[in-house]
Amino acid sequence: MPVITVKSNNSAGKLELQKFAEEISIKTGIVVSRLQIIAEYYPPEDFFTDNVHAIIHIAISEKNDKNTTQKIMKACASVAAKQFNVKENQIAVTAYPVGIGYLLVNNHFI
Repeated sequence: MPVITVKSNNSAGKLELQKFAEEISIKTGIVVSRLQIIAEYYPPEDFFTDNVHAIIHIAISEKNDKNTTQKIMKACASVAAKQFNVKENQIAVTAYPVGIGYLLVNNHFI
């Protein structure tokens, strides 16, 4: 259950999160209901970068192999670039493998 956080300048436009999730699902085979996606938008004075349009952070289980993690990273960059109408090389993606973690959803630990 990856947690994907997209951070961008608020003048860049906004993602359609449902569509973003659906396209990530198609590209990776991860069921939409297993994706957790958060978008954060910042004013220009709080988001500085020379050539990056958005920064995506992915928290993902370390049980996933490198190829799976990289596939998710590439899918996120591709879909975000498409929605923001920029080139893929203007989207930065980082992945954080999580060893032990706990998730509480609907008052149940998963």
